[in-house]
Amino acid sequence: MDRNKFFAVLCTLLISTAILQGCADEQPAPSKDVSFTGKFVMEYGPGPGESDTHIIHFTRPMQRLEMTSPGGGVTIVREDLGIVWSVMPDKKMFIELPIRPENKNPLFHEPDHVLKYELVGKDTVDGHPVLKEHMVMRNEGDDTERDFYRWFATDIGWPIRAESVDGKWKLYFTDLVPGPQDPNLFEIPMDYNMIMSRKPHTPAPAKP
Repeated sequence: MDRNKFFAVLCTLLISTAILQGCADEQPAPSKDVSFTGKFVMEYGPGPGESDTHIIHFTRPMQRLEMTSPGGGVTIVREDLGIVWSVMPDKKMFIELPIRPENKNPLFHEPDHVLKYELVGKDTVDGHPVLKEHMVMRNEGDDTERDFYRWFATDIGWPIRAESVDGKWKLYFTDLVPGPQDPNLFEIPMDYNMIMSRKPHTPAPAKP
């Protein structure tokens, strides 16, 4: 092999290696039409601590969480409208609030800014093949950086578990059943009354 061909082959190998290494830590793209029902659990630690369990109905860009504790309410998140409804079915009332950046969690919302991403490895969680990821993220309007591990289920195209690096919190879906969700689950019934609405504050225009 002459020198020119040798260098051409060498360059090709180096470029291919660089591409493969770059893809190894490339964040997987979430599915645009993921839809499922199951359970959503929030645990606060470290160690044995408090936990909350909800029934979850998920379809982008909407979520419905029903608390399993007696007398628990319902939370409906409408990313398409930028609002959250806190619903009290026993009273037929609801509260409307804006989605705040600090309340956007890494299992429901795509991060606004990913400051660090590392693919840790592959695993299986609750029967789903997953990619374990290490991420540092920050949402627009929130100065807090969140350092956590996330498990991305490749069969449904969505993360199903997240855990802070310091072990102070865990979020995870379990018992998932993929499939379309009833659109009415993400609407307020016509006979419910709104008792509070808090819109994001808009400054008054400056006087000339």
